[in-house]
Amino acid sequence: MRMSGQSDWDRRLEWVAHNRRRRDRIVCAGEVVRRSASGIAGEQPILERTASSLSDVVDDAFRSHCRVGAVRGDEVVVHVRPAEMVAAMRLRWSGVVASALADRGVRRVVFVFGDGGSDVV
Repeated sequence: MRMSGQSDWDRRLEWVAHNRRRRDRIVCAGEVVRRSASGIAGEQPILERTASSLSDVVDDAFRSHCRVGAVRGDEVVVHVRPAEMVAAMRLRWSGVVASALADRGVRRVVFVFGDGGSDVV
């Protein structure tokens, strides 16, 4: 619909001004903290279930050095401490952990240095 006295150019400029405004991207600190906390709280049960699935297939050396650090799609990240144990744990346990978690859709197991996550008990 053409308004009287308004050219095509004016309507285009009006459309651009209305639809191309920058949205307010400022987020208060409380919102950032709330989102982070809810993400961590939601991930913890997944880590605990994954760790408990491994309890029957690993030994005490694995339990003392490794923790389930993250589950990302078809990948499980295992945190190993101390750093010099990462290669040994990867070599010994990569296939065993992948086989034990295959029914959960896990295809890849990554061993990294770290101490976060859930204990395998």
